[in-house]
Amino acid sequence: MRLPDIENAIRPLSRTKKLQLIQAIMRMLHKENASAQDTDMQKYFQPGQDVGFYGPVCEPKIAKQLQELL
Repeated sequence: MRLPDIENAIRPLSRTKKLQLIQAIMRMLHKENASAQDTDMQKYFQPGQDVGFYGPVCEPKIAKQLQELL
């Protein structure tokens, strides 16, 4: 669906309905983003795995970033 088609479909809606639509879209995007983050974490961790105190980090990259801050 093209943007002008979406605009024409939304234009007759009341302000309340438009706000409800925006909230529904925001929830959908947050849910989509959360599932993408879950997939990223599955690269590093298995369900039920003891993580301990350390996570996947790139120490040289962190050191370079810290040096740039100083």
